[in-house]
This record gives sequence, structure tokens and C-alpha cells, in this order.
Amino acid sequence: MIRSFTHRLLPVCLLLLTLLAAHAAVAQELGAPSSRRCRWVRLAPGRDTTSFALPDTLTVVPTSVNVDGRSLAYDARTDQYRYVQPGRRLPSPEPGQPDLILAPGPDSVLVCYRVLPVQLTAARYRRPRSLMDSLGFTRRLLQYDDFAVKEQILSTPGISKTGNLSRGVSFGNTQNVFVNSSLNLQLEGKLTDKINLTAAISDQNVPFQPEGNTQQLQEFDRIYITLSHPNWNLTAGDVVLRNKPDYFLRFYKNVQGAAAEVNLGAPRRRSSSVVAAGVAKGKFASIDIPSLENVQGPYRLRGPNGEQFIIVLANSERVYLDGRLMTRGFDFDYVIDYNQAEVTFSPKHLITRNSRIKVDFEYSDFNYSRSLTHLSHYQELGRLSVHANYYREADNPDNSPNLTLTAAEKDTLRKLPGNVSQLSLAGGVRASYDRQQVQYNRVVVTDPGTGLPVETFVYPPTDSTNVYNVRFTQVGTGQGDYSLSTENANANGRVFKYVGPNRGSYRAERLIPTPLQKQLVSIGTSYRVDSTATVFVDVASSQLDLNRFSPAADQGQAFRVGYAVLDRPLNLPVLKDYKLRSTLDYEYTSHRFAPIDRYRDVEFDRNWSTTSTTQGNAVRRAAREDNIFNFSVGAVKDINNNFNYRLSRRYRAGEVSGVQNWLDVARKIGDVEVRSGLFLLSSEAGRRHSSWARGEATARYVRGPVVPGYAYRFDKNRVALPNGDSLTSANYYDEHAFFLQSQDSAKTRFRLDYTYRRDQAPTGNELRERGRAQTWQGTFTSRLGQYQDLNVLLAYRDLAARDSARQRTVLSKIDWNASFFENVLRSELSYSIATGRELKRDYSFIPVVNGQGTHYYGGDANGNGRQDKEEFFEAQTPDAQYRTHIKVYLPTDDYIIAFTNRFSYRLTTNAPRQWRDADGLLSLLGRFSVLTTVTLDRRTTDTSLSSRLNPFAFQTDDLFLLSLNKLLRNTLYFNRSNPIFGAEFTVQQTQQKVLLTNGTDTRNLASQQVLLRRTLAQSFTGRLSTSRSVRASLSNYLANLPDAQAARDFRLLIYEVAPELSYQPSNSLRFTGTYLHTTKRNTREGINKDTRGTFNELGLETRLSQVSKRTVTGAVRYVGVGFKGGSETSLVGLEILNALRPGSNYTWNLNLEQRLSNGLNVTVAYDGRKANGLNAVHTGRMQVSVLF
Repeated sequence: MIRSFTHRLLPVCLLLLTLLAAHAAVAQELGAPSSRRCRWVRLAPGRDTTSFALPDTLTVVPTSVNVDGRSLAYDARTDQYRYVQPGRRLPSPEPGQPDLILAPGPDSVLVCYRVLPVQLTAARYRRPRSLMDSLGFTRRLLQYDDFAVKEQILSTPGISKTGNLSRGVSFGNTQNVFVNSSLNLQLEGKLTDKINLTAAISDQNVPFQPEGNTQQLQEFDRIYITLSHPNWNLTAGDVVLRNKPDYFLRFYKNVQGAAAEVNLGAPRRRSSSVVAAGVAKGKFASIDIPSLENVQGPYRLRGPNGEQFIIVLANSERVYLDGRLMTRGFDFDYVIDYNQAEVTFSPKHLITRNSRIKVDFEYSDFNYSRSLTHLSHYQELGRLSVHANYYREADNPDNSPNLTLTAAEKDTLRKLPGNVSQLSLAGGVRASYDRQQVQYNRVVVTDPGTGLPVETFVYPPTDSTNVYNVRFTQVGTGQGDYSLSTENANANGRVFKYVGPNRGSYRAERLIPTPLQKQLVSIGTSYRVDSTATVFVDVASSQLDLNRFSPAADQGQAFRVGYAVLDRPLNLPVLKDYKLRSTLDYEYTSHRFAPIDRYRDVEFDRNWSTTSTTQGNAVRRAAREDNIFNFSVGAVKDINNNFNYRLSRRYRAGEVSGVQNWLDVARKIGDVEVRSGLFLLSSEAGRRHSSWARGEATARYVRGPVVPGYAYRFDKNRVALPNGDSLTSANYYDEHAFFLQSQDSAKTRFRLDYTYRRDQAPTGNELRERGRAQTWQGTFTSRLGQYQDLNVLLAYRDLAARDSARQRTVLSKIDWNASFFENVLRSELSYSIATGRELKRDYSFIPVVNGQGTHYYGGDANGNGRQDKEEFFEAQTPDAQYRTHIKVYLPTDDYIIAFTNRFSYRLTTNAPRQWRDADGLLSLLGRFSVLTTVTLDRRTTDTSLSSRLNPFAFQTDDLFLLSLNKLLRNTLYFNRSNPIFGAEFTVQQTQQKVLLTNGTDTRNLASQQVLLRRTLAQSFTGRLSTSRSVRASLSNYLANLPDAQAARDFRLLIYEVAPELSYQPSNSLRFTGTYLHTTKRNTREGINKDTRGTFNELGLETRLSQVSKRTVTGAVRYVGVGFKGGSETSLVGLEILNALRPGSNYTWNLNLEQRLSNGLNVTVAYDGRKANGLNAVHTGRMQVSVLF
């Protein structure tokens, strides 16, 4: 039958070929269409000259227009041609005879010309201009299709949308029905010609803050809608409120609410009004952090009420070091972990015991719902400027999300004095027995210190009828009755043990903060006397209520009045090119005035030798009136020639009565630049007298490529009793600094510093030397040639102190990026060493909604009736019944000083391009490329210099090694970009060591893998992968439980061979057959040694896809498992089996992704699993998504 069909088809094919050949021959004879055209043009009657146009669908070539081979003149302005008829009058051939007149010629001529294949003068556009007329009222009768605009479910002309909306449901025979949804939408565009829309909308609850290691943050959890107009803007959602220029009112708040701003008027009559209201996300705090010698961090931030573990709101912090504002960023001054509330300084700043660290921030506080209201108006009336502000934030006593207050507790809060900001209650509450929680029995024991009977809480509870849930509060070392227990490391939570009065750091008590209210109204005005002089007045009134349950509240007032002159030319012979700068002001604050946030300089109280004198959120300061008088005068020519003198007089009854003198001078004499500053204070602070002199003088010679310089600094503050026989406090030091640096404009910049400092401290009624410090520091920044960048920072500090052992500090940071041989070699290196701290962590397992966890409870293995850490296992399958708990790390307040070493290196090697086109050995070598990555981050207590400098000098079982994150990866490629054949060889090692409260947790994964790929034919592709890996886990925090320790440690030796064959007959259909052979064996000594598993997996996958319509994928796998050795339910058994069972196991899945329209997708998924000896598990999921 096939043969007869072939005989019938052959004549038809021959006929088609004949017809095609004939058509081609005719086309050859006809040739291309001619570009020459001719038409008759009627001549103008009675005229010799005729002008005419040549209308044509194509462009006429003007130089080709002719009549009988004669070219015609062309006028480009009118697009017309001119034909001149031959003259009809000819001279007579005979002299004296009249001229000859010819007969009339034809009334038309034949004009011929050539054309171009296009019309150059025709309009070309993608859309007609009429469609862009937003003010047109005529109805468009024609519709123009723009194929670049995609079809949308919701059409929003002029507004671009990105994001998605999804709704899904999951169900199965071993789980309940789960519904999930998500919305992420970003909008940007124009609603009208003047109104712009910007929005970010999401329904996802992100419980953590972004990373604080960059200058700009990605605030992915911010939800807002903003409408902006040239004269106004409106924002709703997550809003950041900042104060406008005002002396007494300063704030920076993250709120959920709305804010509107209106700006109107001409430049000299401009007005600006703001209205904002919402619910505050956090509470402001300003704290001083004691610094540690040579420790860069991390430094823990605490709340003003002593809160230990807080979450800092992103981008709300302001970090000051020695009075200077720092810049956030890994390459700048510091990084911050918002979730752990920890600040770490970069190697650019060497932190010593003399460093002053102050941080202003907002932290999350949901004890009470806090409302916030802000109103402001700023008005310019010619030379007069007026502004008014109103700000109020108040906790709602009847809405406490994180507090459960009984009627009796609220009544107790009402009876508290007005100056108390928190209430201490008993920490133990009677409860029902729950093995998922850490609970206590209340019993009478003998006090270990006094020998007297005392009632206390003990763990574990032996009487399930007398059970208490107890909350403990850290009160400081030697102030509490309890301490953290080291005997119950296996408990799923922290356990506290009674140690006796004033012998521990914790108390069994619960602190309840009181609801707070702060309010401030400010009014200010300024009048420009002339272009350089201004008179100003600021008035403010505040209200502070530390306990809204109580009717008492503090009210205070403040005002400031002054005069300022800025850049007034001085017509004096000596100061001819200088400009005058002068201020005179007086400030008064009443004894109950309380600002919202700090409005004075960060070093204000320190410069008066006092502690903070501002009423804050936590405790009420001493009620005192404050009187401050300031006067300054100076002259400025430029940055190198200026001087300024300032006088300050402050009187705060009973606390401060003194005078400050400030003098700053800068002068350039020839090639020498001199700068100096002097500060003098004479003050009476209560019964103490402060005499303070602080200054700095710097000189440098700026001629030549190298700039030498010298600086002398001193700080001599003596605080003594009036009779002078005893020094109560002092800050006393001298410092000499020598430096060499390059010019600021040099391509290669460097600086070398040597500093010698001598500190003194009071002993009785005299000052004695406290210590001497020498510091060497160098920086180098250069672009070495065209393809290399080098940045180096090195510092070494040697401190010989009287009250501590000698300390030597090494600090460095090196960044080197280079490219060699036309990008054949590309190198990226980053290396830094410093001294920091490592936090001890604890963890516990917290129950969550089934399906959203990472671990599950495996049962009461030890039979004690409680859930312990050793009884939780990591989920190996996506089944909801195995995902019931999450592992949460609990930060402690216990740090260990350690030496940090960070090393990161990336090397990319590619053979030269010309090698690929060469012959012989070079052609073979040209196909190889190598990618190497090394990342190390470790902390150790080993004091040896080689260990601190060498990033590779460690072993994971080293007792000095506190924590480690290590990644080594090297991949050798052959024919990396060749689609026919390629090979890869990868060696990788990942190690992690975490410091816990009772030990360490170590994970290790090392692997070697070979991957071969080959396109066998046009539709067949083969892959072969072989690997050897070692996965190990070692935890020593359960060392007091020998059986549990041995059961949880393992070292698995794993071999894998995985061939794969794919067949793709078309672009829409693909079949893949896979086979995987795996062997796993535990090689660690213990009860589970030589536990092993053998796996043979055979699978078939199919994928059918239609572009932009649907995709169907399905897979069926059979896994034969052999297992012998230890228990299948032990941790080692679970790690080996990976949720399978010995014998025959089957898995299958089917996924359908259907595109209903452009932007609307439906996904249906089905998964099945049948383990040996168990019932089949079926899980189905369906989801509808809309892409914007």
C-alpha cells in the first residue's frame, strides 16, 4: 500500500516542480518593474511658460524630469516644474524682411521622469497625534490597534502596573483544607496631567526588618498610596513623618495612617500646611552605649525601660561616634541588624574604651496602641515668616495588644504616682499542665545562702496539679534571685534556677509599662531686618503624662529669642575680604518642659559635665528651670581663613551654673594651613566644681605631592568637691599625632598616621597615669593601571594600661579588584580582620499552623512527659502533618569577645578567545574555564597573631573557634557554552558552626561532582552525573545526655550516579527518562554507625507546552530502598531515608498551568506518594493568579 501511494505522489511532485520552473523563467524574462513614468501635461494657453506639479504615489526624482530629453527647472518651495515653450518668432533669412512667425504648436507635451520605490514626503507615525489630545471632545470614529500593548484584565490607561494577585487552595487525604492568598501590586503613572499616582500594596505580613548593611534600604514591606500634585500631595498607608524646621519640635516617626501637604502662594507669599494622623509603629529612644577596648561590635540596643530584646524600625536610627553622625553601610561607618538590635562598626573607625557611642532610634512597641496627630502651617509674608506646629502621641489604655490586664491590675495602675512608668507584678501564674511549655512547680526550699525556708519555682514540674507559667525579668548581675540553668539544655525553652537573693540576674516578676502621652505645641516667627540680619522668636508648650491611668500630668513651657547676622561684608582694612557671622539668643525652659525628641546637640549635656537633663519616656528627671544665654561672633573668608568665638552661660538651679568659652580659628599662611579649637568650661554642678579645658591644634604643609602634618589634642576635665581635696571624676589626656598624606586631588591617595596618647585618672585627690596608647594607621586608595583597583586600611594599636593587661589590636580591610590579559583572569578580593563579639544563642521549637512549619514533634522518646529538643525533627516532605513547628533562635545577653576574620575571593579564568580558533593544543585549552569562590567568616578566641591574620588557620573542632561560615567552590568547565558537548567538575565544601548557650552546633557538607552532557541527535540529549559527598552534623550542647548526643550526631558518606536521557521531538513536547543510584552510610562512631541505605530511583517525566497558552508536566518515579543498621525513626535513619521506607516507594505528580487570557493564569497540581507498607498520600493544589 505504501508503494502504490508513492507511485501516485511522484507525478504530482513532478508537475509542481515543472510549474515552479516555468513561473521562474517567466519572471526572469519580465524582469523588475520599471521606475520610469510618463504623462501628458497641458500647456497654459497664450503663455510661453507653464508651471505644473507631478502628483505621484511615490517620490519623483526632480533631476530626471524631462521633455524630449530636455531637463526642466524645479522649484522646491512650491514643488512645481517649469516648462518654457520654444519661440514662435524667427529672424528672416533675408536682410530687411520682417521676422517669420511659426504656426501654433501642440497644446500638450509628454513629460517623463523616474521615481523612488518609497514616498519620502508621506507622514509616518505609530499613532496619530489626535489620540494624544487629552483635551479633545470629539468622538474617535476609528480605532487604532497597538500590538505593543498587552491585553489586561484591568485596563488602566496611563498607569503602569507590576505585581500579582493569587488565591489558592490545598487539600489532601492526610491534611485539612488550607487556603492561601497573596497580593503584591505596584502602581505608577498619571491620573490627570497634573496628578501622579504611586502605590505599593501588599497583604503579606513580613515579621522582620530589612538588612541594615547598605546606605539605601529595600523596604519591601512598606504599603502606601501617594497622590502628588504641584501644589499638594497625599499619602496613605505606611508613612514616615519628619518635622519641618522648628527649634523645639523634633521627631522622626513611622506610622500607619495618612498625611497631606498643601503648598500655595507666590515666592514671597508662600504657605505650606501639613495634616497627618495615624497609629505609630514604634517608640523613640536615645541611649548611650558603653564602648569596649578594641571591640567593633556588635553592640546591643536596649529600650528606655530596660527592654532587652527589641526590634528597631528600619532607617530610624541615628548613630553618633564621638559626637559625629555616622553613615550606614558596609563600605561606610557601620552596619545594623534591625531584628537583633545590634550595631557593628566598620574597620574605618577603631573603637576604644574612650569612644563615645550614642544611638537615637525607634523600636517596635505594641504594649499599647499609640495614636499620633500632627498639624503644621508655615507662612511667608515678605520679610516676615511665621510657623505653628502641633504634635501629640498617646497610648490607648483600653487597647493593649501585647498586654493582658485584669481589672485589678488596671486599678493598681490608677493608684500609681504620676512619675512611675512601670509596674512590677508577680511573674508566676497558675495554669493547666501543658507539656509543650516550660512550666514550674511552686515549692518551699532551703535558701542556699541563709539556710532559711523560702518559696520558689523549680523545674521540672513533678506535680501536674500545681503548675505555674512563670515570666522572668533580667534585673542585672547580683540583683536577682534566679539564673539561667545549664542543667536543662534539652528543654524546649529557657529554664531558670533559683540561686538565692542577690545572687542571680533574674527575678520572677512581670513588668507592665504604663500608657504614655506626649504633646507639644510650638509657634515661631522670624523677621529679616535686611539681607543678612534676622530676628527670631520661638515659643513652645508641652504636656507629658507618664501614666494615662492616672489623671496627673506635667505641663511645661519654653521660649527662645535671638538675633542672627549671616555673611555681612566687613569693610575693615584688616578684614577686607571677610564676612561677619554673629548670633545672640536666650533660651528658657520651665521645670516641667518635656520635648518630643531631643532637640539639642548630641553632646550638649556632656559639654556641661552633667548627665541628661531632659525629661524622657522612662523616668521623670529632676524638675528644674533652665536658662541659657548664647553669644557668638566670627568672620569667614573661606574654608582655610575664618575664626569664631562663642560664649554660653547656663543656669539650672541645683545642677548647673557655669560659663563656656569656644574659640575656633583657621588660617593659611603661605603653604602652611593651621587649624585650632579651644573649649573652656567653669561650672558648678551641685556640690561639684568642673574645670574643663579641651583643645586641638593642627598644622600641615600643603606644598608638594606629600603633605606632612602634626596635631596636638588635649582634654583636661577636673570634677572635684568644693574644698578640692577629692577628685570625683575626670577625663584627662594628652595626644600627639603625626601624619603624612597625599594631596586631595591626587589619583593615588594615601595617609599615614601615628598617635601617642597618655591618659590620667583620679586617685584620691590627685591624678595618676591610667595608661598609654600608641596607634599606627594607614590608608591607601589607588587605581593601579587601567584594570586594577586597590583599597587598603591597616591599623595597629598598643595599649599599656594600669588597670588591665597589655592589649594589642590589629585592624585591617583590603579590597582588590583586577582584570588581566583582556579579561582572561578576573579577580575580586575582600579581606578584613577586627575584634568583635559573638553572641551566645539558644533556640526552641514553636508550634505554628500546620503546613507552615519546618519541623515536627516525633513523640516522647525519653518518656518524661515533656517536649524536649531532642524529640523534634526536620521535615523531609511538604506534608502539613510534618510541618507543625518552626525553629526559632533566641538571642541572649551573653557575649564573648572574639577575633573576627572575613575573607572573600572570586577568581574567573577564561582562555583567550583566539585560542578557540587555533589548531592543536591551543584549541583544546581554549575550551576550558574555571570559576573559584572562597568565602570565610570566622570568630575565634585564639590570641596568636597567625591565627588572627590567617583566614584558613582553623579546625571546626577547635575549642577556640566560636563560629564559622565557610564556602569553598571550584568548578572546571569544558565547552561551557557549547550546546553539543560539555563537562563540569565541581568541588564544594560548606561548613557552619553556631555558638549556643550550652555548646556549639556544627554542620559540614563536602562534595565532588562530575557532570557530562551530550546532544546525541537533533532530538536526543544525554546527561551523566556522578558525585561523592559527606554530610556531617555535630552538636555538643546535649553532652550531658550521652544517648541523645550519640543519636543526633552523624557523618553520612554518599555516592550518587544519575544518567538522564531526554527526547524532544518538537518545541512543545519533551520526554525525560532518569535513573538515580544512591548509597548512604553513617561513618560516625556511636550506636548508629554503619547504618546504611541503598536507593534505586527510576523516573519518567513529560512536558507538553504551548507558548502563551498552557503547560502540562507529569512525572512518575519508582524508588527501591534498602536499609539496614540502626532504627528507621532515629535522626540518622530519617536523614538517610528522606521520608521514604525500605522496600518499594512510588511518587507521581501532575501539573497544569493554563493561561486563560493575558495576565490570568490557573495552576492545578496533584502530588501522590506511596511508601512501602503505608497508605497512599494524595495532595492537590489549585491557584489562580493575575499578573499586572
